[in-house]
Amino acid sequence: MVCRAGRSSASKAARVFLGLHSALPSRKLAEARLVELKSARVDEFYVVIDDARYLHSISLGLFSTEAGARSRQEALARLGVKDAIVRPRESTEARVYLRLRDVPDRVLPRLNALRADFPGTEFRTYPNESRGG
Repeated sequence: MVCRAGRSSASKAARVFLGLHSALPSRKLAEARLVELKSARVDEFYVVIDDARYLHSISLGLFSTEAGARSRQEALARLGVKDAIVRPRESTEARVYLRLRDVPDRVLPRLNALRADFPGTEFRTYPNESRGG
């Protein structure tokens, strides 16, 4: 049996926030900023209420790449929003993988039993695993 383990690559995702700080002190200040955004014809935003680290911050977009976030930042600057900042998007999900090749049939039931101890575990089988891969 051959075993290989590792971590999946880090995400390149990014988000655009308004202001230099991640969170605004109050909902009232966030609402005042929303009025400014609306008057600048910005119509895509979200006031964060479900994450204490960013409470009342104004999210101006989540993007799969930093380039996409930078593009949004530039478009906002053309509308007069000069304090939009780009930050890497934090992933709350760590992925660890374990790849086993040539697993003996007698071991498979035990591996299946172990899955109960690791919620969210995926089991995948691949053809021709013994040919390198």
